[in-house]
Amino acid sequence: MSGEMHIDTRNFVEAIAAYKGINGFEARYDAIVSKINQTFDNVIATNNWDGRTRAAFSARTCQVRQCLTDIGDVMFDMQNALCAAHEHYQITDATSANVISATSVATGVALARDMSYALGNAIDEIAN
Repeated sequence: MSGEMHIDTRNFVEAIAAYKGINGFEARYDAIVSKINQTFDNVIATNNWDGRTRAAFSARTCQVRQCLTDIGDVMFDMQNALCAAHEHYQITDATSANVISATSVATGVALARDMSYALGNAIDEIAN
């Protein structure tokens, strides 16, 4: 280890990856919504029904579809928030590493100066 310190962002990468990909949340969510929509459409198309029952079912179907859209929006917002947070942590990590390095160099220079001064004083005392 070179003494560098970094913010651990591995969990961000794993969480973001969980949303994407073939088996990610996004793909599974899309498959579930597609199946629900297909089922609703099949129920309405295959049943020869009219009147208040059909209107009530259609109204509930619209409500469910809107709720599913809202859930999808929340998932999308969470994914974007994770990506933004990850990006900010990476920037913070790089900035912090630069500050820590600069602080370490400044501290090292100050320590070397103080040690030189103390060594010089010790040599002077021995010489006298």
